[in-house]
Amino acid sequence: MLTIRKLRYSLLLLLTSGVTSYAQPVNLNRDIQAIIDSYLIDTSNQEKFSGIYVSISYPNNDDIIKKNFFAGKTEHNPQSSSITRNTLYDIGSITKSYTSAIILQLEEEGLLDINDSIGKWFPQYPMWKNVTIKQLLNMTSGIPNYSSTQEFDTFIENNPTANITNELLLSFAHPNQAVTPGKKYEYSNTNYILAGMIIEQVTKQKFNSVLQTRILDKLNMKNTYYPSGDDWKKINAIIYPHKAHGYFYDYKEHKLLDLTNVNLSWAGTAGAIVSTPSDQVKWVNALYHGDIFSENYRQKSLGELMSVVSMKTGQPIKTVDKNNPSGFGLGVGLAYDNDARFWFYEGSTLSYRMMYIWKQCNNVTVIAALNSKGGEGDPKSPVTDNIKYLVLDIYKKILKAHPNLECRD
Repeated sequence: MLTIRKLRYSLLLLLTSGVTSYAQPVNLNRDIQAIIDSYLIDTSNQEKFSGIYVSISYPNNDDIIKKNFFAGKTEHNPQSSSITRNTLYDIGSITKSYTSAIILQLEEEGLLDINDSIGKWFPQYPMWKNVTIKQLLNMTSGIPNYSSTQEFDTFIENNPTANITNELLLSFAHPNQAVTPGKKYEYSNTNYILAGMIIEQVTKQKFNSVLQTRILDKLNMKNTYYPSGDDWKKINAIIYPHKAHGYFYDYKEHKLLDLTNVNLSWAGTAGAIVSTPSDQVKWVNALYHGDIFSENYRQKSLGELMSVVSMKTGQPIKTVDKNNPSGFGLGVGLAYDNDARFWFYEGSTLSYRMMYIWKQCNNVTVIAALNSKGGEGDPKSPVTDNIKYLVLDIYKKILKAHPNLECRD
């Protein structure tokens, strides 16, 4: 699910040469489809996925152009279905931006303050009482990551379809150990489980209902689901026939595992949303333009969302630069290379990856989804994870077709 923790400014190396002029005619649809087809042919065996789904959006005169591209199948089976607009993927930790956005909405309404200490909600965890909500959201809480523990790995391996409670997830994070908040950046899914629990306490509703009414309904995101918690079986029965099968390669046992049916309660409000890249284009644009915030608070909420800490030092920085090339906001990432800055996130679960980039100065969005974890998050894995190159190659093709969109910041 993580990935932003390994945010590297090398993500942007493909862009440093810039885009100039081209004499040959450009066919954007053809060129993007060629990139996707080539990626499927060249890397699907190495990365263990069977299909690709890409969505893009970009401004053209007074319009926003939105397009979808597909390649491959929903399973490692030649007889399986082709990827379509309605094919679903886990979005992994991109979920965190939803959790952060809802927290900011509650702050607008005066129901909480992101500088509140979490002790008021969690007296049962006294060692964490001085951590603020903001420190949860920008990964400076010091609270350990439950999904990085051996206890968690063992439990998931033995109970892949279990409905896991938040309390059990938090127990894997060793809550009796003291933490020192605000000292460094340290990626932790535990932070976002706690943030989701605050949302439920404040609203007196389950997260699924809050997500549906505050975001999904308002943005008409009809292909986005939260299959976690008490409703997992009911929601999973709806979405399972429409999901691309998700794969994890166990390189220690040399086995390819189909983990489509894993219960995503293990990821919860840190990473359990299932969706399409097409719906996520809606989300990315609504998020970074502040459409989900009230007009009177929009600039304040966006300012908080996009306030970043250095992933090197954990300290607040105005923006990313050559000294601090990677920054983390409230559930969103910012990267820098050669004066170019991108907001982005790569989310993954046990068997899916999805990545977006959004460029503020030209409003170009590119999102890609693959139905395998690949080597994401495991430097020892022989399986690769090159989704960033796929996304950036497509971005370059958009600029080639529309050179007026080229910008540096």
